[in-house]
Amino acid sequence: MRDVETRIMSRKPTFGLFYPSGANVYKDYKQLELSSESADELDSWKASFLRAGVYPEKDNDAIIEDGEKETMEKDNMDPQLKRQVEIIRNLVESYMKIVTKSIKDMVPKMITYMILSNTKRFIFDELLVYVYANDDQMELLEESPEAVKSREEKMAMYRACKSALDIIGDCSLQIATKTNGVEDERIYGKVQQLHHPEPPKPSTAVKKIYRMSTPPPIATRPAPPPPPSGL
Repeated sequence: MRDVETRIMSRKPTFGLFYPSGANVYKDYKQLELSSESADELDSWKASFLRAGVYPEKDNDAIIEDGEKETMEKDNMDPQLKRQVEIIRNLVESYMKIVTKSIKDMVPKMITYMILSNTKRFIFDELLVYVYANDDQMELLEESPEAVKSREEKMAMYRACKSALDIIGDCSLQIATKTNGVEDERIYGKVQQLHHPEPPKPSTAVKKIYRMSTPPPIATRPAPPPPPSGL
C-alpha cells in the first residue's frame, strides 16, 4: 500500500494497492487505486488494510525500527478494537492473578502434605529397623546434662510451690476454724434462747389483779385440849 499523487482533475485523497513482487492485483492491473472523500476516511481505510495485513510501502533507503512500527500500528488501531483488546488484557490479568494466588495457597500445602506423608511412611516402615540396628539401644534413652539440670530445677520449683500451697492451706484452715468456733457459740446461744425462752415478768397491774382475785387464806384454830381424866 502506497500513496498516489492527486490528479489535476480530482483532488480526492488516493492510495494504491500493489504486490511487492510485481504480480497483477486485478486482471492486467499491477496497481489498484482507491480514493476517498476526505483525509480522515483515507486514514480509516489504511487502518483497516493495516489490520488485514496490508502494510505501507517502505523506502529502500529508510529502515523503520520495530518500535516505530508498533507505534504506527497503535496509532492506526480502531477505537473499538482498542477497547476489546483492553477488555481481553484485563480479563487475562485478572485470571493470572487468581492463578497466582491459588498457586501460592496450594504449593505450601502440597509441600507440607508430602513432607508429612514421607515422614509417616518412614516412621511406619523404616524407623523401627533403624532403632533395632543400633548397637547400644539404651543410649537412646539417656538424657543430656542440660535436660537433667532443667528437669531438676523444674521439680524443685514444683516442690517449693506445693509446700507453699500446703502452708497457705493450713493457715487458712486454722483461721477458718477459730472464726467458725466463735460463730458457733453465738449461734448456739441464739438457738438455746429460741428453744428455752425466759418467761416474761408480770407487770404491776397483773400483780394487783392477781392479789384481788386470790381468796384470803382460811384461818384455822388449834383444837382445844382434852378434859382431864379425873373429872
